[in-house]
Amino acid sequence: MQNNISKLSTYRNEKHERQERPERQERQVKNDNTTVETLQLLHANTKIYKTNSTAVEYKYICIKKDLFDVNMIKLKYDNIKKCNHIDIIYKSPTLILDGLFFKTPPISSNDIILFHKDNQFNNIITIKLSLNIHQYNQFIQMLISIDEYISSYINKISTDINLVLNDNSLSTVNTHAHTHANTYDNFNISMYRYDQIIKFNSYRSNIDKLDIYQVHLKSYLDKNMIYELEKKLPNKQYILTFNISNIYIGNNTLNPIIKCNKCDVVE
Repeated sequence: MQNNISKLSTYRNEKHERQERPERQERQVKNDNTTVETLQLLHANTKIYKTNSTAVEYKYICIKKDLFDVNMIKLKYDNIKKCNHIDIIYKSPTLILDGLFFKTPPISSNDIILFHKDNQFNNIITIKLSLNIHQYNQFIQMLISIDEYISSYINKISTDINLVLNDNSLSTVNTHAHTHANTYDNFNISMYRYDQIIKFNSYRSNIDKLDIYQVHLKSYLDKNMIYELEKKLPNKQYILTFNISNIYIGNNTLNPIIKCNKCDVVE
């Protein structure tokens, strides 16, 4: 009888622990108010967004734009020869994040355009945001600061990156994404142009477009949200969650990949 009571007590304690643990973890991370806006710690609460046959699982926290410190960005290139990309890390005094996760400010449906591109595997959807500098100045300036910092960072570590890429003891797995199919011999990353995250609109035939910046995001939104965005509902605004985690080596460019995995309607 005593043994059964002991087992029951242990079960209740374990059940209580399972219920309380997420709250304690969330509270612990939120105490670091320099970085955290949103938190998803449990696998059960992590959403999976699908685009055709592609499934991407996101388990993320978003960085507050007004508390974001660009100097906490670190670039990891240990596996660049194997994976053909540079990893972006956000390393604060208390947190290390695999990538930069942000939310956009509320954006009008008129400023969101979707492009479809079919390939042999699926339909790739790109979301183009057109942002007026007067309306989205803080957000635009944050993205510009990230571009400037990463570009400068790559120049500073270019010698080290070239040493890794020219090391013939390391094998290349991705043989199709680069002009040097099976080797990076004599590779010089300084010769590659950094493709900016946010681009100033150079189309000058319309004076209204002079103050517009553009951001292109690869969509992982579900079909219902894609359908709503394409309807261009009047007076609707949306907040998009996106991440910048990798810089891929193209034929002659370094391409930051921006992925949009969530979109919320502003009520």
